[in-house]
Amino acid sequence: MMKVIKKNIITIILAVLSILVIAFTVSYLNQKTYAKEDGVVTIEFQNDEHIINKNIYFFKGDTLQNIILNHFNDVQFEESSYGPFLVAIEGYTMPKDYATYISIYIDGSFSPYGIGDIELKNEMTITLKVERGS
Repeated sequence: MMKVIKKNIITIILAVLSILVIAFTVSYLNQKTYAKEDGVVTIEFQNDEHIINKNIYFFKGDTLQNIILNHFNDVQFEESSYGPFLVAIEGYTMPKDYATYISIYIDGSFSPYGIGDIELKNEMTITLKVERGS
């Protein structure tokens, strides 16, 4: 009888630990990258029609997604398994066939990260550029 009780207790403990590991993993994967300090960022939107360039003050805890939402017009994001995906801004809307899309550049270099994974840093320049699909 004691073996059965010990086995049940061990099973319960392992189940609780598994749930905690899953909860922390999901929390980590859904974590957005927040600014670690106050600063100013230059965000530029470029398409065939115009270039919009804004110097924006941000504060510790801000995210790039929120800065874009609060300082640009007609902004729409879609959530994907990779995080937020910018599909509309300043009159541009990405077509369903992806003939054009928005690329992200940080300080002039193509970003390997999505909007949800970019940490705002003082004096960085982020360019959101409409590009043609191949």
